[in-house]
Amino acid sequence: MNLVCYLSNFLALGIETTDAKAGGWVRNKICLSVAGLAIEIHQEPDFINAKKSDLKGQFIESTKLVVKGIKEQDVEHVVDVVQKISVLLSFAICSEVRFYSWNIEGTNKSHVWNVRGAYHYFRPPFCCANSSHIKQLVEYSFDTYSEIYEKRALNVVVDLLNTPEVKNLQIELKLATLFVLLENLKSSYAKSKSYKYKSGYYWTSSNEKYYFKTLLQEMFESVSMEVSLTEIKNLRNEIVHSGLSHLSHDEQFSIYATCRDIVTEYFLRLIKYKGSFDTYESRCMRSKEIA
Repeated sequence: MNLVCYLSNFLALGIETTDAKAGGWVRNKICLSVAGLAIEIHQEPDFINAKKSDLKGQFIESTKLVVKGIKEQDVEHVVDVVQKISVLLSFAICSEVRFYSWNIEGTNKSHVWNVRGAYHYFRPPFCCANSSHIKQLVEYSFDTYSEIYEKRALNVVVDLLNTPEVKNLQIELKLATLFVLLENLKSSYAKSKSYKYKSGYYWTSSNEKYYFKTLLQEMFESVSMEVSLTEIKNLRNEIVHSGLSHLSHDEQFSIYATCRDIVTEYFLRLIKYKGSFDTYESRCMRSKEIA
């Protein structure tokens, strides 16, 4: 039997074509092999040529995801897989992709959730016009991503990464949200390493205190990233303690863009993605390769 799932706010051109109702064809289909499942993602044809800027901020019932040939006793597991895929798609295109309903094809068995989410598209790490990299991300990284999904709270990571863009927050709030995200990442990293937490700090096994910068530095080095955190730390301290910064908007935005790209790369390295992603700082005009 087939499980038909419905996703919102995922607008991407397909890789394969399907026949259009009015005749001809439309490129709206992406086939995936994930967690031993055969999956087809179908974009609603009405949105293929829609003006995307007119849809921003709306809840768009955009996508049908069909999991082929499953057994009824596996529905719970498959639903969990699709939920994780929806979060990964949210990360890929910087939009609040939501899994809101499913039904078993040919039966009256179905489920609907009340969810919130808005369509967004601005400097995403993966191009929606060429979805081959999105397919690569999901297929090649899903197993590792799934293994650490709860341990590293990856749904929270994606939500905090997307919120500043989707909600179009002012620059200080955008930065503050990313600083909270960095705190979240270093905390889940420390817990995964079984570091002790006391008196407001994490501590090494040799009883040395970790500070914001030192723990983040170790976290990034664990995935072979060399990151300069001085500007980020200084601005973080200023905004956390005063709510504002003496830096100009352009200077703050430059640090924000750098911080987004650092977190994006870390996320991709963490789930063992191999390939390229578009950088926010370059307005998606340049890509960075992860080998």
